[in-house]
Amino acid sequence: MSGSRITRLLAALLPPVLLILLLALGAEAWIRYRAFGIDALVEPARFMAPRYKFGCVESGPDGELMTPDCRMRYTGVDLITNRQGLNDREVDEKIPHYRVLALGDSYTMAAGVPQREAWHAILEERLGRDMQSPGFLEFYNYGRMGRNTADQVTDLEHALGIWPLDGALVAAVPSDFLENLVRSESCRPGDEQHHLTEQEADYYRRVRKGENPFTALFNKAEHETGMWIFPLISDHVRNLLRGLRSGPADADFEEIISTKAGEIFRSCAIRMREIADAAGIDLAWAILAYEPHPDSTVMFGVLRELGEPVISMQDVHEQFGSRQDMYISSADNHPNSAVQQIYAARIHDFLEELGWLQQAREALARKSHRDPDEK
Repeated sequence: MSGSRITRLLAALLPPVLLILLLALGAEAWIRYRAFGIDALVEPARFMAPRYKFGCVESGPDGELMTPDCRMRYTGVDLITNRQGLNDREVDEKIPHYRVLALGDSYTMAAGVPQREAWHAILEERLGRDMQSPGFLEFYNYGRMGRNTADQVTDLEHALGIWPLDGALVAAVPSDFLENLVRSESCRPGDEQHHLTEQEADYYRRVRKGENPFTALFNKAEHETGMWIFPLISDHVRNLLRGLRSGPADADFEEIISTKAGEIFRSCAIRMREIADAAGIDLAWAILAYEPHPDSTVMFGVLRELGEPVISMQDVHEQFGSRQDMYISSADNHPNSAVQQIYAARIHDFLEELGWLQQAREALARKSHRDPDEK
């Protein structure tokens, strides 16, 4: 092709390319303004899409982990990790504490909410005031993006190797239930009975997770640019292809996958109890789904059958006028500060009923007896 032909071709392509680019930028500006307000236009770098290549998240053999001493942004809120790579203040290991580990995913982390407005931080500060000893009862925020129950088994083991804990509170969300199918080895070491077959795994990826070449392309674009238009398109394509690809045999796959997920979750809960008992610490569960969900209901039922102490938040939505009132933004359904406040109040009463708070008061009394000059 001659140079003049190439020039004419480029000249012909330039207007539609520029038009597409302008439409995309206009759509991006509209999405950002509608979801986050004028701040997302004035400070665009502070409002990047969820999969943007943040410097504080790295992939490893145990899934996504937070890197230590790092700062990132999630929907306009700064997320600052400590030396352990947790979205929390630095842990003071020199002074006596009553330590409770908060295990969970981005709901517990908590994505899109200021660090001290997460439920465990609110609870920590309230109990410090009530006990007239700020910081004595401390929640360690071990919530990290994308963690499921199987991951949290290894998280608990890892944390016990670092700190002398008194209790662990495992926070579960609906996505944990099926995601456990991906990394179930920590719950059932060496047991392949409940692993997915190749056909079942294909169905899980294709229908339940909605993975396909188109969404992979949009996810890559989101990761590189941080533009919210790409996850919006990806979600629409995923939902469309899910409907087109579903068939009569899917009902059988659904039952098989749900059954295996339930069995793995049961194994994870049993394994958690074994670890906690061996370490001599208390263990309890909280279902953080703020509206009814079938998978959350199954998890709650399994834990009740096992006799595990558990609290469910599935009726929290009744206190809000709409679903959007519970979201950190109209583009992201992580629980906002108002929901975190409700979590904190309910978990406070739950831990009081379990006797954990009384144990903390007794531990504080023993410490005060040894250190009479301290309050």
